[in-house]
Amino acid sequence: MMELDDVQIRILELLSMARLVRLGEMLSRLPGCEVLGRLGWATDTIRKSFQKPITQEEYGQLMDVCNDLYELGDSPAFYGGGEIAVPGSAPFQVFDLNGMVGVHLELNGYIDNHLRFLSALSQDLEPPEAESCLVGRTLLPDYYVRTGAADLKQVPQIRAELKRIQDDFDFVSSSITWEQVADRVKEYQTLDLLNEG
Repeated sequence: MMELDDVQIRILELLSMARLVRLGEMLSRLPGCEVLGRLGWATDTIRKSFQKPITQEEYGQLMDVCNDLYELGDSPAFYGGGEIAVPGSAPFQVFDLNGMVGVHLELNGYIDNHLRFLSALSQDLEPPEAESCLVGRTLLPDYYVRTGAADLKQVPQIRAELKRIQDDFDFVSSSITWEQVADRVKEYQTLDLLNEG
């Protein structure tokens, strides 16, 4: 398997974040989970920042999203049993995001690393290395285990997501344009991870 460079890893992570946008929008309707509704804006802002500097206001708002995601993990909203309906399946609880370290914390980590990356670039400093923290977190295993899946490899949504992860790796490993990245981000932002398998 080919090694990815720093920018390729950052794009791979961005694509993973984009696939969480629709789920975040649904969860954001629950009290205390409003920050999850800002994932679409954060994804678009990060994507644009690869091509041109973002404004100080955008940087500050991205920092707010980052901090609010971190605080979500300690809030009653996260542990309180809030849930959303999943057609044809058991409800998805906010706590189901806790799988594999906590998707909310991995989102926080990705955004925090990107903010440090942008800050370093603006000051002609050595930027931090990209961290691969989101890839695979979109599998949402806690939800499927909690709702009775005996073999995660047989869950259609997990199988579909594993295929998307591999497709993304192949995509970022090829010669791509920022327009192609924007198109894939836009497509993923409408994806329903819990129903598309």
